[in-house]
Amino acid sequence: MRDKILKILKENKEFLKKQYGITKLGLFGSVARDEKNPNDIDIIFDFNNPKFDLIDMIKIKHIDGHKFEATNGKEILVIDTDKYSPVELFITGMGNCSLFDVVEMAKNKGFEISNAKMEIEYKRRDTFPKIFTEFHFIYKFNTNADNVTAKRWVLSSLETYCSTINTVRATSKIFYTIIVNGETIAYKESIISGNGGEMTLESFHDDDDGFGCACCNA
Repeated sequence: MRDKILKILKENKEFLKKQYGITKLGLFGSVARDEKNPNDIDIIFDFNNPKFDLIDMIKIKHIDGHKFEATNGKEILVIDTDKYSPVELFITGMGNCSLFDVVEMAKNKGFEISNAKMEIEYKRRDTFPKIFTEFHFIYKFNTNADNVTAKRWVLSSLETYCSTINTVRATSKIFYTIIVNGETIAYKESIISGNGGEMTLESFHDDDDGFGCACCNA
Protein backbone atom coordinates (compact mmCIF):
# COMPACT_ATOMS: atom_id res chain seq x y z
CA MET A 1 0.00 0.00 0.00
CA ARG A 2 2.86 2.38 0.75
CA ASP A 3 4.04 2.52 -2.87
CA LYS A 4 0.47 3.03 -4.09
CA ILE A 5 -0.13 5.98 -1.74
CA LEU A 6 3.23 7.56 -2.57
CA LYS A 7 2.38 7.28 -6.27
CA ILE A 8 -0.95 9.06 -5.71
CA LEU A 9 0.73 11.83 -3.73
CA LYS A 10 3.38 12.29 -6.39
CA GLU A 11 0.78 12.45 -9.16
CA ASN A 12 -1.19 15.14 -7.32
CA LYS A 13 1.71 17.16 -5.96
CA GLU A 14 1.52 19.94 -8.56
CA PHE A 15 -2.25 20.28 -8.18
CA LEU A 16 -1.98 20.51 -4.38
CA LYS A 17 0.83 23.05 -4.67
CA LYS A 18 -1.19 25.24 -7.02
CA GLN A 19 -4.52 24.84 -5.24
CA TYR A 20 -3.45 24.94 -1.60
CA GLY A 21 0.17 26.11 -1.49
CA ILE A 22 1.44 22.72 -0.32
CA THR A 23 5.17 22.35 -0.98
CA LYS A 24 6.05 19.03 0.66
CA LEU A 25 4.17 15.77 1.12
CA GLY A 26 5.06 12.62 2.99
CA LEU A 27 3.80 9.58 4.85
CA PHE A 28 4.24 8.52 8.46
CA GLY A 29 2.73 5.93 10.74
CA SER A 30 1.61 2.42 9.82
CA VAL A 31 1.43 3.00 6.05
CA ALA A 32 4.94 4.46 5.95
CA ARG A 33 6.13 1.34 7.78
CA ASP A 34 4.28 -0.72 5.16
CA GLU A 35 2.32 -2.61 7.81
CA LYS A 36 -0.46 -4.91 6.75
CA ASN A 37 -4.09 -3.80 7.19
CA PRO A 38 -3.43 -0.25 8.48
CA ASN A 39 -6.34 1.50 10.17
CA ASP A 40 -5.75 4.83 8.46
CA ILE A 41 -3.38 6.80 6.24
CA ASP A 42 -1.25 9.45 7.95
CA ILE A 43 -0.02 12.23 5.66
CA ILE A 44 2.32 15.05 6.67
CA PHE A 45 2.71 18.19 4.60
CA ASP A 46 4.23 21.65 4.57
CA PHE A 47 3.02 24.77 2.83
CA ASN A 48 3.75 28.44 2.17
CA ASN A 49 1.03 31.08 2.27
CA PRO A 50 -1.84 28.60 2.60
CA LYS A 51 -5.02 29.50 0.78
CA PHE A 52 -7.24 27.90 3.37
CA ASP A 53 -7.59 27.77 7.14
CA LEU A 54 -6.55 24.63 8.98
CA ILE A 55 -7.99 23.27 12.20
CA ASP A 56 -5.33 22.12 14.64
CA MET A 57 -5.65 18.42 15.32
CA ILE A 58 -4.15 15.81 17.60
CA LYS A 59 -4.76 12.14 16.81
CA ILE A 60 -4.68 9.47 19.50
CA LYS A 61 -5.02 5.72 19.21
CA HIS A 62 -4.91 2.87 21.68
CA ILE A 63 -1.90 0.56 21.39
CA ASP A 64 -2.48 -2.00 24.12
CA GLY A 65 -3.04 -2.12 27.86
CA HIS A 66 -2.81 1.44 29.12
CA LYS A 67 -0.56 2.64 26.30
CA PHE A 68 -1.64 5.13 23.67
CA GLU A 69 0.00 6.76 20.66
CA ALA A 70 -0.53 10.46 19.98
CA THR A 71 0.59 12.48 16.97
CA ASN A 72 0.39 16.09 15.89
CA GLY A 73 1.30 15.19 12.32
CA LYS A 74 4.99 15.91 12.92
CA GLU A 75 6.02 13.70 15.82
CA ILE A 76 4.64 10.60 17.52
CA LEU A 77 4.39 10.37 21.30
CA VAL A 78 3.80 7.07 23.08
CA ILE A 79 1.93 7.60 26.35
CA ASP A 80 1.93 5.00 29.11
CA THR A 81 -0.85 6.15 31.45
CA ASP A 82 0.42 3.83 34.18
CA LYS A 83 3.54 5.98 34.34
CA TYR A 84 2.20 9.42 33.39
CA SER A 85 -1.53 10.02 33.76
CA PRO A 86 -3.60 12.18 31.38
CA VAL A 87 -4.12 14.66 34.22
CA GLU A 88 -0.36 14.91 34.73
CA LEU A 89 0.12 15.40 30.98
CA PHE A 90 -2.45 18.22 31.04
CA ILE A 91 -0.61 19.98 33.86
CA THR A 92 2.75 19.37 32.18
CA GLY A 93 1.40 21.00 29.03
CA MET A 94 0.44 24.14 30.93
CA GLY A 95 3.83 24.38 32.60
CA ASN A 96 5.73 23.73 29.40
CA CYS A 97 3.63 26.32 27.59
CA SER A 98 4.41 29.06 30.10
CA LEU A 99 8.08 28.22 30.63
CA PHE A 100 8.54 28.17 26.85
CA ASP A 101 6.99 31.67 26.73
CA VAL A 102 9.40 32.98 29.36
CA VAL A 103 12.49 31.52 27.66
CA GLU A 104 11.47 32.81 24.23
CA MET A 105 10.62 36.31 25.51
CA ALA A 106 14.04 36.54 27.14
CA LYS A 107 15.85 35.41 23.99
CA ASN A 108 13.78 37.66 21.71
CA LYS A 109 14.73 40.67 23.83
CA GLY A 110 18.40 39.76 23.71
CA PHE A 111 18.76 38.63 27.32
CA GLU A 112 20.56 35.55 28.58
CA ILE A 113 18.48 32.93 30.34
CA SER A 114 19.59 29.57 31.67
CA ASN A 115 18.65 26.76 34.03
CA ALA A 116 14.95 27.50 33.51
CA LYS A 117 12.78 25.20 35.59
CA MET A 118 9.22 25.04 36.84
CA GLU A 119 7.35 23.32 39.64
CA ILE A 120 3.56 23.17 39.69
CA GLU A 121 1.37 22.67 42.74
CA TYR A 122 -2.33 22.11 42.12
CA LYS A 123 -5.64 21.31 43.79
CA ARG A 124 -8.77 19.63 42.45
CA ARG A 125 -12.31 19.13 43.66
CA ASP A 126 -12.97 16.01 45.71
CA THR A 127 -16.16 15.14 43.79
CA PHE A 128 -16.65 14.39 40.10
CA PRO A 129 -16.04 16.11 37.81
CA LYS A 130 -12.74 16.68 39.63
CA ILE A 131 -12.03 20.02 38.02
CA PHE A 132 -8.94 21.99 38.93
CA THR A 133 -9.49 24.67 41.57
CA GLU A 134 -6.01 26.10 42.15
CA PHE A 135 -2.57 26.23 40.55
CA HIS A 136 0.71 27.53 41.92
CA PHE A 137 3.35 27.95 39.20
CA ILE A 138 6.90 28.24 40.56
CA TYR A 139 9.39 29.68 38.07
CA LYS A 140 13.13 29.31 38.57
CA PHE A 141 15.73 30.65 36.14
CA ASN A 142 18.96 32.61 35.85
CA THR A 143 19.18 35.72 33.70
CA ASN A 144 21.09 38.96 33.23
CA ALA A 145 17.80 40.89 33.07
CA ASP A 146 16.63 42.96 36.02
CA ASN A 147 13.93 41.61 38.31
CA VAL A 148 11.20 43.87 36.94
CA THR A 149 11.80 42.59 33.42
CA ALA A 150 11.96 38.97 34.56
CA LYS A 151 8.65 39.32 36.39
CA ARG A 152 7.10 40.94 33.33
CA TRP A 153 7.95 37.85 31.26
CA VAL A 154 6.12 35.61 33.71
CA LEU A 155 3.04 37.84 33.93
CA SER A 156 2.90 38.25 30.16
CA SER A 157 2.76 34.48 29.82
CA LEU A 158 0.22 33.94 32.60
CA GLU A 159 -2.11 36.76 31.65
CA THR A 160 -1.80 36.87 27.88
CA TYR A 161 0.24 34.38 25.92
CA CYS A 162 -0.17 30.95 27.50
CA SER A 163 -3.44 29.63 26.06
CA THR A 164 -3.43 26.46 28.16
CA ILE A 165 -3.26 28.32 31.47
CA ASN A 166 -5.79 30.88 30.32
CA THR A 167 -8.15 28.03 29.42
CA VAL A 168 -8.52 27.16 33.13
CA ARG A 169 -8.06 30.68 34.45
CA ALA A 170 -11.79 31.39 34.66
CA THR A 171 -12.43 28.53 37.08
CA SER A 172 -9.10 28.10 38.87
CA LYS A 173 -7.17 30.40 41.17
CA ILE A 174 -3.75 31.12 39.68
CA PHE A 175 -0.74 31.84 41.92
CA TYR A 176 2.89 32.25 40.96
CA THR A 177 6.32 32.37 42.57
CA ILE A 178 9.41 33.65 40.77
CA ILE A 179 12.97 32.81 41.79
CA VAL A 180 15.61 34.60 39.72
CA ASN A 181 19.32 33.94 40.18
CA GLY A 182 18.49 32.22 43.45
CA GLU A 183 16.52 35.21 44.80
CA THR A 184 12.76 35.04 45.38
CA ILE A 185 11.34 38.16 43.74
CA ALA A 186 7.68 37.13 44.04
CA TYR A 187 6.11 34.61 46.41
CA LYS A 188 2.68 33.11 45.78
CA GLU A 189 1.27 36.25 44.25
CA SER A 190 -1.94 35.94 42.27
CA ILE A 191 -3.37 37.15 39.01
CA ILE A 192 -7.02 37.89 38.31
CA SER A 193 -8.46 34.41 38.02
CA GLY A 194 -11.40 32.15 38.83
CA ASN A 195 -13.43 31.40 41.90
CA GLY A 196 -11.60 28.20 42.71
CA GLY A 197 -13.95 25.96 40.74
CA GLU A 198 -17.08 26.79 42.73
CA MET A 199 -19.30 26.35 39.72
CA THR A 200 -22.78 24.95 39.42
CA LEU A 201 -21.82 21.50 38.23
CA GLU A 202 -23.59 18.27 39.03
CA SER A 203 -21.48 16.07 41.27
CA PHE A 204 -21.57 12.30 41.30
CA HIS A 205 -19.69 9.42 42.87
CA ASP A 206 -17.17 7.41 40.92
CA ASP A 207 -19.39 4.35 40.78
CA ASP A 208 -22.42 6.13 39.35
CA ASP A 209 -21.36 5.67 35.73
CA GLY A 210 -19.85 2.22 36.13
CA PHE A 211 -16.43 3.31 34.85
CA GLY A 212 -14.84 4.86 37.91
CA CYS A 213 -13.46 7.77 35.81
CA ALA A 214 -10.06 6.12 35.46
CA CYS A 215 -8.51 9.06 33.59
CA CYS A 216 -9.44 11.92 35.90
CA ASN A 217 -9.25 9.81 39.04
CA ALA A 218 -5.48 9.53 38.61
